[in-house]
Amino acid sequence: MGLPKLTPKRAIFLVLLAVLCLGIFAISMRLEGLTRDRAIAELEKRYDRKVELKSLSIALLPSIRISGQGLLVHQKDLKRSPAFIAVESFSAEIPFWRLLRKPLQLGTIRLQGLRVNVPTGEHKKDKTEEQHQDNDSAVPAFVIDHIIADGTILTILPKRAGGDPLVFDIERLTLRSAGINRPMKFETALKNAKPPGLINSAGNFGPWNEDEPGQTAVSGDYTFRDADLGVFKGIAGTLSSVGRYTGVLEQIVIDGETDTPNFGLDVSRNTVHLKTQFHAIVDGTNGDTLLQPVNAQFLRTSIVATGGIVGKRGTRGKTIRLDVSVSKSRVEDLLTLAIKSQKPPLAGWATFQTRLELPPGPEDVISRLKLDGRFGISSAEFSGFDVQRKVNELSQRARGNTGDDATDERVVSDLGGQFTLNHGKAQFSELSFRVPGAAVRLNGQYGLITEVIDFRGKVQMDAKLSETTTGFKSVFMKIVDPFFRKNGKTVLPIKISGNLDQPSFGLDL
Repeated sequence: MGLPKLTPKRAIFLVLLAVLCLGIFAISMRLEGLTRDRAIAELEKRYDRKVELKSLSIALLPSIRISGQGLLVHQKDLKRSPAFIAVESFSAEIPFWRLLRKPLQLGTIRLQGLRVNVPTGEHKKDKTEEQHQDNDSAVPAFVIDHIIADGTILTILPKRAGGDPLVFDIERLTLRSAGINRPMKFETALKNAKPPGLINSAGNFGPWNEDEPGQTAVSGDYTFRDADLGVFKGIAGTLSSVGRYTGVLEQIVIDGETDTPNFGLDVSRNTVHLKTQFHAIVDGTNGDTLLQPVNAQFLRTSIVATGGIVGKRGTRGKTIRLDVSVSKSRVEDLLTLAIKSQKPPLAGWATFQTRLELPPGPEDVISRLKLDGRFGISSAEFSGFDVQRKVNELSQRARGNTGDDATDERVVSDLGGQFTLNHGKAQFSELSFRVPGAAVRLNGQYGLITEVIDFRGKVQMDAKLSETTTGFKSVFMKIVDPFFRKNGKTVLPIKISGNLDQPSFGLDL
């Protein structure tokens, strides 16, 4: 079958079609150059920085489609790297009718490989410089209705050379315009490294502070669900958090709360339902966080902590430093987290204050945790029958009661002392407690991992040594009574050793 006959009308149509195609191509080429130059000029004007654009292409049918690659907005100091804004590629589609609007209203623009490196500590322009700016600067050449920039990396650069930047790995990001010189609405999902998970957030961003990008406003709400705390060696639990934040990129204030229904330490394997409420200030220039305060609750215990999470130049990771205070708690709640036994050996109302430090490192939390403080326990009693029996027996003999009468008294008063924790070992000094008729003062240590106890000290009794026993022993003790009697009290050296479940009590002679 041959080619259709080329009639004069068909020939004219083909010629016109070819001319139209060539015209569209020529217009596109011309528009690409003009649009590229105009876009660079507008971006340089808006950000007051040098701009580069590797390539830009325009298609006119069926609507205007713009795409480009290699967009770079440099830092004001051209010697400073990395670039302020870098975009691997972008694309946008504009209906023809929008060309009639001023400023030009772009619909949706998609950015691939967006990297934003926000400098901090830049100085504002002086007023004389601002007065010389073009009067048209308040009206941009174009506005963007909708930005989709999944996979964005936002980096807040440190103020000082050698500092660690604050990096946000943004898996999903959508921005919507609310009007010229007004904040943009955003929805985002940020990757959290430790504990791993996605932080979903929505709020307002901007308007962009051209003179001081780090002072650009940001606010919103966030949710963080089902984060596995097991990535932190030595602890366990599934954490969820909600909250609100406000501020500027350089400094963000966060008010939030966390809920961990199964929080625990590997050293004990017991779990508690831990809740916290916190007020935090994040320094975007170095990533340090100020905690003012953190309130925590579990079982019948409430804890208040203030301090921060700070970094040190030349050291990887950050150190947690807190002042911790407990005004009214149950000591058995605290022991539930610290020891393996399902039933804590001691009960009572506890107060304590301690300095807490947790440096970074590969070891588990208990091995890295450092404490230095004081504690006190009122209305204390030992839950283990054997231990409580020995304490009751000490009280009876210290008062000169050598009979076999049982006593229901279980109270130990004025229990307290100083303590430090380092490398999983708790050191106690000036540890003291009283029972009717006797006062005990001890120094020693307890291994949180090994559960081995080793204490040495003295017991001071009201009764004479001879009054603590009967028969021949009592007669013999009368001879040595003067050697152990001081200021109207009997003083004996004692030791407590063994493990927490079955401690051994004896004289340290």
